[in-house]
Amino acid sequence: MADTITTNSEVNVLQSFSDATAGRSQQLFWVVFTETGGILTRDQGASSKIAQVEGVDDDEDYDITINKPTIIAGLATMDLTLQTASAGIGATAAVAVYIKHYDGTTETTLGTMTASISSNEELTKILKIKCDVTRKMFGVGHTLRVNVVITDGTQCTATMYTDPNTAGHECKIWIPVVNLE
Repeated sequence: MADTITTNSEVNVLQSFSDATAGRSQQLFWVVFTETGGILTRDQGASSKIAQVEGVDDDEDYDITINKPTIIAGLATMDLTLQTASAGIGATAAVAVYIKHYDGTTETTLGTMTASISSNEELTKILKIKCDVTRKMFGVGHTLRVNVVITDGTQCTATMYTDPNTAGHECKIWIPVVNLE
C-alpha cells in the first residue's frame, strides 16, 4: 500500500515546508565576541571570548555585512547562554536583543526580544527567545546588526557566553530570510 498524506501527516507540521516553497528560510548565525568586537558569522569554528558584565550594563553590537540584496522578515529565534553569579536572595539579570538594519547612515530596529533570569545562586541557563521581524530590504553593503544589552539586576553579575565551540556556552540566532533569486 502506498503512503498517503493526510491532515495528520508529519509534512503538515514542518514549519519550513511552506516557507521553502515561498523562497524563505531561517539562516543560522553564530553570535561571536572577538578581540576586535562582536560579529555575526556562519562559521561555527570562529574563535570567541566570553562577553562579561561586571556590575554594569553591557551593550554590544554583533554585525554582518550583506553581500547581495536580501529581504529579512518573519520570526527570529535566539539561543542565548546567560549566567548569573548571585550575591544574595532575589538576584536578577535581564537581556534585551534588538535586530537592526544599518545602511551606513541610519539604524532601524526591526524586532526586539527580551528575557530575564532570577536565582539565589550561580545559575547558567540557555534562554530561548523569539520576536517578529518587520520586513526590510537589505541592499549590498548594508549591515544586519544584532544588538545585545545585558543588564545586571539586584545583587548579581551577569555573563553572556559566546563560544560556538563549547556546548552550553554558545549563542546563536536564526534570522528569517526571503531569497530574491
